[in-house]
Amino acid sequence: MKKLFIIFVFFISLQIHSQKSVEIYNFSTYTVRINTILTKPLTTNYPWYASVSPNFIEILPGDSYFIENATNQFRFPFFSPNSSPQITNWRRVLAPAVPGGNSNWSNISSNAAWILGNSQFFNYLNLSVFNGSSFFGSCDIGLIQPYFMSPFGWESFYDNFSSGNTIIDTVLIM
Repeated sequence: MKKLFIIFVFFISLQIHSQKSVEIYNFSTYTVRINTILTKPLTTNYPWYASVSPNFIEILPGDSYFIENATNQFRFPFFSPNSSPQITNWRRVLAPAVPGGNSNWSNISSNAAWILGNSQFFNYLNLSVFNGSSFFGSCDIGLIQPYFMSPFGWESFYDNFSSGNTIIDTVLIM
């Protein structure tokens, strides 16, 4: 646990310049795929957003992935042009699905999500873990579940840090 705390403090000190970011670090020996990143509004259930393009983001062992908004601490970083790969489309969900009814969602660009998603915050992300072509499990990690231990020997942790104008949502896979 002390090692984990030291890692968190180290990355906070490196990222103190950022204002609102989601940072994902893969300290495992496995390849991690981020299948989707989901947001939520501050005070209601809808709308919420889910990343849809690219289909997944692959993070190799020892690598990391960031989406970052350096201009406004209260805006989720839907538009993060320095991310590679860049998330270009988001699904905006306006209400619960109605069986046989009209769809209550639409796919929109990052720029449109940036404009419409002013009150959004990180909720959780869905990730899958692979060793070569072998699947080693998946989980949702974030506000809904801040810790997950896989029976395959990897773990994931979530925490949120805020200090002054800095808000960082961090996920570690070990």
